[in-house]
Parts: sequence; structure tokens; C-alpha cells
Amino acid sequence: MTAERNHFLELAAAVVDREPVAWAAAAAAADSEQQRALIRQLQQIARIAQVHQQLPSLEGGRDRAVSPTSPAKDEGLMSLGGYRLLERIGEGAMAVVYKAERQAPEPAIVAIKALKHELDFDEVKRRFDTVRSALERVDHPGIASIFELGLSPQARPFLVCEYVEGWPITVYAARHELPVGARLGLFAELCEAVQAGHDAGLVHRSIKPSNVLVEQRGKGRAPRILDFGTVTITAQRLTEWVLLARFGRPIAAPSYLAPEETDLSEKSIAPTTDVYSLGALLFELLTGRAFSKPREGHERRLTEARRMIHEEQPPSVMATLGRPDRAIPRRSTERDHAALDELLRTALQKNPADRFRSAAALRDAVANIVVQVGD
Repeated sequence: MTAERNHFLELAAAVVDREPVAWAAAAAAADSEQQRALIRQLQQIARIAQVHQQLPSLEGGRDRAVSPTSPAKDEGLMSLGGYRLLERIGEGAMAVVYKAERQAPEPAIVAIKALKHELDFDEVKRRFDTVRSALERVDHPGIASIFELGLSPQARPFLVCEYVEGWPITVYAARHELPVGARLGLFAELCEAVQAGHDAGLVHRSIKPSNVLVEQRGKGRAPRILDFGTVTITAQRLTEWVLLARFGRPIAAPSYLAPEETDLSEKSIAPTTDVYSLGALLFELLTGRAFSKPREGHERRLTEARRMIHEEQPPSVMATLGRPDRAIPRRSTERDHAALDELLRTALQKNPADRFRSAAALRDAVANIVVQVGD
């Protein structure tokens, strides 16, 4: 992140508490559309910050799993639009996720992602229509669908998505004690799904274990990727950075963020952004741990998030698998581990131009190792 971007975050953090009259005066004084757009963006963040100021922090900034038996009684809601809320199944800093039942035109189980804050609904609708149009061009069973955008009684947007029954890919692999080859096979299937999204013009921007569920299909299994396009729809990333700068609210799963995600311009986001996140996920899938994390006691600092994302490199898979608490049986050879190390180094390059050029290229590299390793 450059000094200019740091300055923007400091500015945003400083102005989130301004009164509405101050925003109106600032907009009137703006002498270009670019400045007016910036003011609208800051004002949007201010509204979000007012809500987040009242919310408890989530420990470590990680998504907080919620017991499947938790009743869906947030803010007294038992229904939302034409949907009956059944249970709260997940929560992050930005949204609460419910399992819900669609009551018409025919019953169906769905997932509802309800944002915790208000957004400019017209702008959200514009972004939603763009993402939905792209997803309709995707013909891949590995990408969970987004069906509908709605507005709650509290004037907060919610997304109606396909409900996927499964375990996070890292949890599934651990529970079933999958060997290296099987884990790489699942990961290669995931890369194919991500590539299908890229071919439709979308970048996911939030690939992490909780967004990749393994669905059991008879005797088979298949990874399903959730939330394709939701970061774009909700303008999530900028909000996360400002809330970290203003309130010290840790960013969720920072070890999966590519360095360009600290850039406040959307122009730097590309399919290679997801390649980086895929590399981070593969490291955890193979070793049982994230390759980087904030230093203890520094989780709420902007400088620590920047340091971690821009500077930390993955340790050797060979060394990690050699530990007594290694995540998977060490049936593969040192030659295989060296190949995995090289693959991960390429996927996790800080410069996007030095990574695999696409998720398909990463999949091909993984497939070559699968042939060598076997199951």
C-alpha cells in the first residue's frame, strides 16, 4: 500500500463521524465528478461505520461459526421478504448468513446473506445486476448461484443464494484424512470452477476455506464455491480497510488477501488476485495451517495487516509436513514436496505478473503433480 493509499484510509477514518450537513457542504464544494464520487464513497463508509461502532468485534477477525441450532431471531426477525428464516449458520464482520425457506412460488431451501449495515440500494442493485448477468453465463456446477437481491425492513440489503450442504474444504480433508493426491484432486476441481467464473468476467476476491464447501454426492464428492461476486456487490473490501483504520476491527482471513487487495482502486483487481488466494488455500489444505497470520497483540493494527500481506512468504511444505503435527500422511516423496513448494511460490508471488496467469494454469500445474503423487 502506498503513502497515498495510507493517506486515504486515514482521511476516511477521520471523517466517518461527520454530520450529514458536512457531507452536503463537501459535495457542493467539489470541483470534479471524481471528487464528488470520492465524497459519496466516504459518506457511504460513514454510514457503515456508524453501525459497526455499535457491533462487538469478532475475535481475530475470522468468520465466526454459529451453531446450526441457533434460532434466527436477530432483531426479532423470523422472516425476510418471502423467506422464512430457519437458523443462523454463519457470521462475519459484514453480514449474517441464514438458512431459510422460500415459501412461494414453490418451497425451497436457500441461504440468505443479510448485511449488517445500510448501503445505497440503487448502487448495490446496479452491481448485483452486473454480477447476476455474468453468473447466468457460467455453466459450471461448482459455483453456487445467487438468486435475488432484497431489502430488509431495516433498509439493509440481503442476498438470496443457493444453499450448499457441506464442510469447508480444509475441515473435510482433515475429517476424512485425505492423502495428498486426493486433496490436490479436490483443489484442481476448485480451480476449474474459479476459471469458469473468470471466463464470465468475474473475480471472486474472497476465496478461503469457509467459502469452499465439499458436498457429498453419493459415493463421490465435489467442491462448491460460495459468494462468487458478493465482494463486488457489497463493496466489502474498502469498508474492511476503513473499519480497521478507524475502529481497529481486524480484517477477516487476511492471509488469503493478495497484496493488490490493499489497493483502493478496483483497477488492480484481476483473475491473478484469485490465483494468490487459491495458493493460500492450497497451503492450508496441505499443511493444516495458514501460511501467515498477524503477530499476537497486533491484530487490530493497519500496519500489521499491510506487513503480513505484503511481506510474509509461505514456509516449505516439506518442512511443515515433516513436523509431528503434520496435517496429512507423508506418503508423497521429497521430490513431490519440492514440486509443491515451487508451485506455491509461483501462486503466492507478491507481484501479480509473476504468478500463474490463470486459475486454469494453476490447475494444470496441480494436475501434473497429482499424476506423480497418486492417491
